[in-house]
Amino acid sequence: MKCPTCGEDFDETQRDCPRCTSVGVGPVPDHLELADGARLLLDKETVTLGRGSANDHVLSDTSISRRHARLQRLPNGWLLIDLGSSNGTWVNGDKVVVPYLLADGDQILLGEQPVVFRAGTVAPGPGGVGKRARVETVLGRSAYGAGQVKPPTDPPKEHPTGEQTGI
Repeated sequence: MKCPTCGEDFDETQRDCPRCTSVGVGPVPDHLELADGARLLLDKETVTLGRGSANDHVLSDTSISRRHARLQRLPNGWLLIDLGSSNGTWVNGDKVVVPYLLADGDQILLGEQPVVFRAGTVAPGPGGVGKRARVETVLGRSAYGAGQVKPPTDPPKEHPTGEQTGI
């Protein structure tokens, strides 16, 4: 049998996955998955990541800043925000310079520490475990990206002398 969360093979006689203990426990919460399979649960409205002890999840990698990144829960997903880290935050090879809306399976690099964002499962539907619907926004995944903003269509109304009209 394969675990629906981590893909680990385990004996059908076992109730729970030995790697992540998610089978039979119920819905899996949103989390970040480390390279070794460990999970960092996203169980608050705001979750901070970094090397410093004041963070919700402390990562003891020297390439990670003391206050490296923050995840902010939205009604339909999570925003990843870099907190001015020294070595940067990357999602699927793109540097995070503005808040970034995460999708299930996004490959995140915090400094040199790779993690994968996993959107939790919702109540099982017919035929197995359900997943949240893909999140789309008007602004796109890079939530406040400058590349997404369209210039105004009407030029400002000015006289040739530089004075504005209609005031």
